[in-house]
Amino acid sequence: SAQWTLAQVVERALCANPQTRAAWAAARVRAAELGQALGAYLPELNAQASFSRIGADALPNDHWAWQTGLSASYLLYDFGGRDASRKQAEALLAAANLSHETVVRDVFRDAVSAYYRLVIARGAVLAARQSEAAAQETVKAAEARVKAGAAVPADRLQAQTAYSQRRLERIRAEGAAALLQGELASLMSLPADMPLALADAGEPLSAMMLENSMESTGRLIEIAKQRRPELAAAESRVAASQAAVSAAKAAGRPVIAARADSRYVDSGPVDGWDSSIGVHVSVPLFTGYKSTYRVRAAEAQVRQAEAERDRVGNSVALDVWRGWQSFKTSGEAYLQAKDLLEAAEAAEKLTRGRYQAGLGSVLDVLNAQSS
Repeated sequence: SAQWTLAQVVERALCANPQTRAAWAAARVRAAELGQALGAYLPELNAQASFSRIGADALPNDHWAWQTGLSASYLLYDFGGRDASRKQAEALLAAANLSHETVVRDVFRDAVSAYYRLVIARGAVLAARQSEAAAQETVKAAEARVKAGAAVPADRLQAQTAYSQRRLERIRAEGAAALLQGELASLMSLPADMPLALADAGEPLSAMMLENSMESTGRLIEIAKQRRPELAAAESRVAASQAAVSAAKAAGRPVIAARADSRYVDSGPVDGWDSSIGVHVSVPLFTGYKSTYRVRAAEAQVRQAEAERDRVGNSVALDVWRGWQSFKTSGEAYLQAKDLLEAAEAAEKLTRGRYQAGLGSVLDVLNAQSS
């Protein structure tokens, strides 16, 4: 089967993962809500028609009556209500778009992380198989020395115990790799049991790369606060909640609208056109304190949104600090582990060769293999 490169894994995850589609749909919902808010700046036109039978016992004059016509209205002024609704819808759309960017970034990060975790797991499987093979060679060497009378049976038992441990480690490593393969396949919206062949993970970390990446954490935190979409989305939600306060206050104020209608009426004996035009003013005098409590609720939501924004800002700073420290520590440990591995491999070969030649003990071989 074809090998998946990191770029292909990320592309597949971004295109097929349900999270990205759901976030995009949520953003389109907010866009439609903004369209509804902008509709308040346009006039409304309605067609009306009715058909009925009219009659009375006192004056028997049953007849059919019908009317049809058009009516139009246009909001002239509502003390900033529709402006506040528009600003709220715009802020919520901006927050939804930024939330979509956040989901895309998270899926991107998860795909990269899952790719490398699978690479690491398969590397662990390879290492476990090599350890198992080396332990098996030690068992053979111990058995040969016992048969030759150059070692005691305890050497063989110790070698067999170590071999069984290496087999157990290999089984666990293969199981962990299988689980991570299923997680990566699921992230890419593929069957969990689908085999995934991964391409070369790329060049390993070098000391020069590690040294060049050591930027100050303060600078990195500032960059993150400028670029992280979830923090910008939190700011947009604060703006939306502030606009909601203005909309709640405007809901308790007068509304001035222009209205016009014209209809043709045929009630049997009388028929003709009936038209009207004028300005309609609505002044809420008492609403059972509903307007007051709507304003209080909106103001509380502003404080809630501000607290959430501050929480996200703190989380962004902590994410940068953790990521930077983890990268620094892991990078330095990797470079040191390379040197340790080279020395340990040389020691293991030397110790195993000495044991096969009849020198040294099996414990020396097992300790060298463990290292």
